[in-house]
Amino acid sequence: MTQTIGTTAIPAPNPAVGRITSRNTAPASPTADRTLPIHGPKASSKKTKPTQLKQSGRHKETGGRDQISKVNIVLKKLQLVRGVTIAQMVEATGWQTHSVRGFLSAVVRKKLGLDLVSEIGKDGLRRYRIIERDSETA
Repeated sequence: MTQTIGTTAIPAPNPAVGRITSRNTAPASPTADRTLPIHGPKASSKKTKPTQLKQSGRHKETGGRDQISKVNIVLKKLQLVRGVTIAQMVEATGWQTHSVRGFLSAVVRKKLGLDLVSEIGKDGLRRYRIIERDSETA
């Protein structure tokens, strides 16, 4: 059915077009029952090895105790009257020198709020130690 307006013929709207009903679904394709992954790589027939995670300093079986013990080792050495050199802390922990310096600055001074003293001894080596704070009386 068409309507004529002037010289232009306009087709009548089809009631089935543009309406979403349960009857307007596309016919099921033969592959519709298969479930395919939406994201990620396609599954291959080859068996893949599980990926190995990079081991950090913390292990599941120790509950992260190896890192805590390194911190305790450094703090105990810093409490010695004679103090400790960076080389001695590197040897005790296995950390690199910049990591030891960062630990002294960030953890010992800032996080723990301890008084860290750096002195050059008679042997010419710089030694670090923690000194006791004087108790302030109000």
